[in-house]
Amino acid sequence: MERFLQAEKDTDRVASFALLVPAARAEYKDVADWTKRRQELPAVTGFRVESRTALGQPALVEHKAELNSFIGLSPGRERQTWKGERFASGWLLEAEPVSEPLYPKEELAGPPVKAWAEAVQACDRPRAESQQAVTPLFGRTTVSLCGVSGPIAVAATGPLLEGAASTEIVAQYTADALTWARVVKVTSPVSLNVVVAPLGEQWRVLGLIE
Repeated sequence: MERFLQAEKDTDRVASFALLVPAARAEYKDVADWTKRRQELPAVTGFRVESRTALGQPALVEHKAELNSFIGLSPGRERQTWKGERFASGWLLEAEPVSEPLYPKEELAGPPVKAWAEAVQACDRPRAESQQAVTPLFGRTTVSLCGVSGPIAVAATGPLLEGAASTEIVAQYTADALTWARVVKVTSPVSLNVVVAPLGEQWRVLGLIE
């Protein structure tokens, strides 16, 4: 598995394809087909193999944390558990691991939203954008908060629910966004529902919903 992940880090698809079990190589047919599949997933930028479990061989895999319309959310880290099979030539891997994205804790979403809202309140656009995952944001404008007096207060974090409010975000990043996006409510001095995305170890503002 170390050889496989190193090959993926080096974007050496010939080497990683050769380390697949025969059934996987039959499924993906050739290196070009395998390359197309791997390009649909976040690129490997680093990894650390962990202790083997009854479920398989896990590894902590690193990616560049980003959002894009092709892959969607690329988490900064995920735990991948691979299964393999022993052959005469050594161990070979199945093509698809079980992946568990590792996101920052939900309770850490409030402070960056508060910092973003304070920057918007001060009409400081560069500072506000430094707390954002994308520019422009999805959904409502932030003009109602610019220049409004009063302390910023945020409430608890909740899920982004399926419906009209999330349609634009889901259209851009697929329904997977409902699993990783969260909503933080700003309660003062105006009421705003702020959608945040986990980028690496930080939550960043993605949009505003009704």
